[in-house]
Amino acid sequence: MDQQPDFHVDWNILSQDTNAQQDFLRRELALVDSKLDQIGPLGSIIKREFKRAALQYQKIDPAKEDWGAIYEPLDNGVTYGKHSFGNREAFCDLSIHERIHSTQFLRAAVLLCDAAPVNGRMHMLSPRSTIAVATALEGDCQSKLRYILYCMDGTCTAPETPEELEKFRPTLEKWLAKTARNIMQNGRDKDEYDAFFISEFKKGSGKIKSRYDLPIDIVQHSARDIIRIGSSLGLHTFGRSERKAAEWGVLKLSPENEASLRELEQEFNCVNNEGVKYFGDVLKDVGITERQFIRQGRAAIKAHALKT
Repeated sequence: MDQQPDFHVDWNILSQDTNAQQDFLRRELALVDSKLDQIGPLGSIIKREFKRAALQYQKIDPAKEDWGAIYEPLDNGVTYGKHSFGNREAFCDLSIHERIHSTQFLRAAVLLCDAAPVNGRMHMLSPRSTIAVATALEGDCQSKLRYILYCMDGTCTAPETPEELEKFRPTLEKWLAKTARNIMQNGRDKDEYDAFFISEFKKGSGKIKSRYDLPIDIVQHSARDIIRIGSSLGLHTFGRSERKAAEWGVLKLSPENEASLRELEQEFNCVNNEGVKYFGDVLKDVGITERQFIRQGRAAIKAHALKT
C-alpha cells in the first residue's frame, strides 16, 4: 500500500458525488484485497469468505461525519462514514473489520433470528443474550483483525502454505481466544462496549417491530452459537468446547449497565433469560436445520433489499 497513490479525500466533494464515492470505494477495496493476497493461504480464505458473504452494498453515507464504518446485518451491507477516511491504514482496518462481521452471519443461525419468520412468528434475542452475542462478535472479529494486520505489516510471518497454516492452527486459535478475552472482557473499554450494546438492543428492537407485522418471541443464544460465531474465516476463536464457550454468556457488568439491562429484561419479561427458549430449539421444533434457516434469513434480507 505504501507504493500506491497518496490517500487524499476531499470530503466536501466526495460527500456530494455518488459516482466519486463508488469509484473511491472500488479503488481502495481493491488495494485492501491486494494486500490480503500477500499473506498466503490465510488471505485466500479471507477473500473467499468475503465473497461468500455477498454484501448487498458497500457505500459512503455523507451524513455520518462522526463515525467510521458499520455492518448492517438486516441489510447485509457496510456503510462508511467520514472517520473511515483519515488515512489508508484506517480504511483498511475498518473495511476488513466490517467484512469479517458479514462472514460471522454465515455461521450462526441465531444471528439471523430477526431476519425471517419461523412458523409465522418473528424472534428477537433477549437483552442479556444480545450483549453476550455482541461481545463474542466483537471479540472474534477484533482478535482476527489484529492477527491479519500483524501479518500485513510484517509483525508476524503468515503461513506460506495450507499445510503450514493447518499446523499453526492450534497455536493461532489459542492466541485468538486470549486476545479476544483481553479486548472484550478485561479491556479498559469494556464498560463502554457493554453500554453501547445495551443501547443497540433498544434501537434494534424498534427496527424489528417496525419491519414486520408479526408477533415477536424473545429467544436466547446457546454455547453452540458462540462456538459458531467464533468459527468465522474457518478459525475457532472460542474453541469447540461448549463449557468454555458458555463462559462468554456470563456477563460481568458495571452496576450502571446491570441496572440498565435489568430494566430492559423487566420490560420484555426475560430476567436472566429465565424461561426463554433457545433459538436452536425453536428451529428444531419445526424441523428446520440451522443451515436451512441461514439460507432463509439471507434470502429474506436480499428480498428486502430489492424492495428498498
